[in-house]
Amino acid sequence: AHADAASDASDRLSGILRDEVEKLTLLSRFPRVIAYVDQANKAHLAEVGAGESAAATQAATQPVLPSPTAADLKLDQVWPSLPESDPRVAGILKNELADRLRLLSSISGNPRQIMVTNAYGELIAADVKTADYFQADEDWWIQAYDGGKGQLYVGTVETNPASAAQQIVTVAIPMYDRAGDARQVIGIIKEKLPVSWLLKPLHDRAADLRAAAQLVDLDTQRTVYQTEAAPTNDRAREFFFTHRRDGAVPITTLLFNNIIIGSAEVPLAQRLQWPTGARASLPKWAVVVSKPSEEAMAPVYHTAITVAGVGIALVLVLFILGVAISNREVIMPILRLR
Repeated sequence: AHADAASDASDRLSGILRDEVEKLTLLSRFPRVIAYVDQANKAHLAEVGAGESAAATQAATQPVLPSPTAADLKLDQVWPSLPESDPRVAGILKNELADRLRLLSSISGNPRQIMVTNAYGELIAADVKTADYFQADEDWWIQAYDGGKGQLYVGTVETNPASAAQQIVTVAIPMYDRAGDARQVIGIIKEKLPVSWLLKPLHDRAADLRAAAQLVDLDTQRTVYQTEAAPTNDRAREFFFTHRRDGAVPITTLLFNNIIIGSAEVPLAQRLQWPTGARASLPKWAVVVSKPSEEAMAPVYHTAITVAGVGIALVLVLFILGVAISNREVIMPILRLR
């Protein structure tokens, strides 16, 4: 049951992320979205002119990491203190592309934060105000940009920089100019997905078994998310990595370690719909569902005790009946003969 729960949770998690990637991909291919981002790139080049560095002015045509312009640095510095009514912020939150981003969230029904940058890492549209303006120095942006080639990026579970109380998973995809033969990155779309709904399958399946579930990173062998701080979590994680390649683990081994466990790797590489041959940076996760063996075996022990009690009572009744019958049918006739 625990293995089935882990497998089902991992499949549902990969299915949710597959749907999110598909939504972003469709958005990135919409002609009016491409036109808007392309216009933002042209506006950047017109504003920068010949006085800026080649890394900043040629980022859309050369596989180098964009550098912020002087204007980018100045706006990025004051960005956190700017109100949403400021024209520099309002121009990003209230435009055609930002409206489409908000529409995507409203259709889905699940909260998230979405933003779009041009090829130079400058924020050009967002559904809500972001923590900063210039994005090309962020790890997710560098990964999705991939030196100008572009790749799908799915991050691991992390704390939301905008809210320490919230955990998120970042998804970012490159946008391409499909007018020419060369696949040229013209922008990056990013969304932050709260784990409160993204990882709901873990909570649901763990609750079904009154167990604890955790999402572990196969590379770092660390827990990146847990449904509850259960005392068996550390032992379950260590047991999983120790016996991960062993196949079926004998029940005696589980009982000796006072744990019942089920696990399944999350098949992101197999489930995410990304163009064949295209690059992707994906986390390697596994779902581990566990509970103490005494809790898992409690119903079995209760049944065994019940059966044993019934058996003892039955033996006692049969013994009394046997004595009564033998007394009436054997002993009493012998006594009468005497």
